Amino acid sequence: AGAAVLIFALGDAFYWRSVYHANVDHMVHARIAAAQFIDTHLPAGAIIAAHDIGAIKYYSNRTIVDLGGLVDAKFTEYQRRRALDRYLLNHHVDFLAIPGKHSTEKTPLYDFLAFLRLDKSPLYEWHEIASFEMPHDEWALGNPPTGNYLPSVKIYKVDWTRRASYPG
Repeated sequence: AGAAVLIFALGDAFYWRSVYHANVDHMVHARIAAAQFIDTHLPAGAIIAAHDIGAIKYYSNRTIVDLGGLVDAKFTEYQRRRALDRYLLNHHVDFLAIPGKHSTEKTPLYDFLAFLRLDKSPLYEWHEIASFEMPHDEWALGNPPTGNYLPSVKIYKVDWTRRASYPG
């Protein structure tokens, strides 16, 4: 029985070690890489709306608007009213940093923009300008135990030109 427990414990330790490694790689190759892109390629005064405010804020050196309700309680009010496009407008957001699908996937595990109801708005259009990801098989190893992230971080430019024609 002791040998069985030891074998199980060793297998478990190796499994969690690989999960941890995959999650760290995702942080480096998706979240931190996206933040570094923001830092080096986007205008210094740009305002970024992001779901992962930790890594994006720390490594981008930019003003970050919280899309997770962690530091801004008003976010949930806008979300409840299904008015997150107004939330972005009121915060003068220039870019979005949003979790997304892997380049090899036809459809994402879930569509984060649609979940937040940011995919369609009479106020703006958005255009993907960059995407950061890790190999899909490595992401697939790290995701199931945590289930808290998609395989990529996508950067979108928000174009507010439709706002002028919006009657509301």
